Amino acid sequence: MKKLLLIIPSYYPFNMNGGPVIFLHKLMERISMKKEIKVTVLTSLLVLTKGKYKKMKKAKVNENYNIFYERISFGFISLKLIIKIIFNINKYDHIYINSFFNFYTLTSLLFCKKKVAISPRGQLMYDNFYNKSVYKKKLFLSLIELFKNKIYFIFSSSQEVTETQKILLNKYKYIILPN
Repeated sequence: MKKLLLIIPSYYPFNMNGGPVIFLHKLMERISMKKEIKVTVLTSLLVLTKGKYKKMKKAKVNENYNIFYERISFGFISLKLIIKIIFNINKYDHIYINSFFNFYTLTSLLFCKKKVAISPRGQLMYDNFYNKSVYKKKLFLSLIELFKNKIYFIFSSSQEVTETQKILLNKYKYIILPN
C-alpha cells in the first residue's frame, strides 16, 4: 500500500478558507477509499483554538485516512508539527504540501529525501506575491531555490502558471490540476 502525506497549515473541519480545504478533504477521502493508498494529513490547530476543537489531536476519517492536528506554539507556528514532519516525512511514498510561504514547506524540503509536490494555491501569483511582505517572500524564494531539484508544482490553472513563472522564472517542473 502506498502512503501519501499531506502537509497543510490548517485543514478540515475548519472551512473558513472555503473551497481548497473542502476540496482536499473530499479528494483525500476518495483516494483513501480505494484501499491502495493510505492518506495522512499533518496540520495545525491554527484556527481551531476555540470550542470543541480546542483539544483535537486526531481524526480518523476511515481506515486509510487520518488527520493529525498539532497546537500552535507561537504566532502561526506549531513546533510539534515541525518535529512531526522532521521525524516522519521519509516514511511516506508521496509528499504533498498545500501552501507555500511557511516553515512547514521549508522543513519538509530540508528533511525530505525525495521529490515534493507543492500546491501554492495562488500565493505565487503576481498580485498576491507583491501584496505585502515582499522582501520576506523574496528571501523565502532564495531559500527554496536550494531545493529546486526536489520540487514540482501543482497549479490549478494556466493563469496561475503564467503569473507564477514571472516570479519563479520557469525554473520548476509543474502540472495543472484544476479544482
